[in-house]
Amino acid sequence: MFRARVLREDRAARRAGELGGGTGYYSLASLTEDDEMTKAVKTLGDRAMSPAGCAVTTEVMPTLPKLWRTRTQEQSDMYGRVIGVGTAGAGGATLAATGLWINSMAMVVAATTLVAAGVAVFKLVPRRR
Repeated sequence: MFRARVLREDRAARRAGELGGGTGYYSLASLTEDDEMTKAVKTLGDRAMSPAGCAVTTEVMPTLPKLWRTRTQEQSDMYGRVIGVGTAGAGGATLAATGLWINSMAMVVAATTLVAAGVAVFKLVPRRR
């Protein structure tokens, strides 16, 4: 939670050009608004504190298909933000999204290669008969 005074200072600093990210209360290009706002508040010299009853939890997906769907949805949302709010116009945003996509595909290829190598090594290990 942020106090109203802090939000007003944040917006004024953005409008004055002291903080990047436009003239609103937070940058629309940010993937997580709370992190972006926390950094902005600290940049302005304030502290960001959580209420006493606030706790962070991480949801664990019970199956690989659910984990896969969650991750692909998060990446889709991220790509949508990059494409929708590109800082260098449509060409720059498209280039950034393409770079993110290539990076993701490289990770998939690397993971697949490691799994395939593991299976191959497992099959080549001599077994007792």
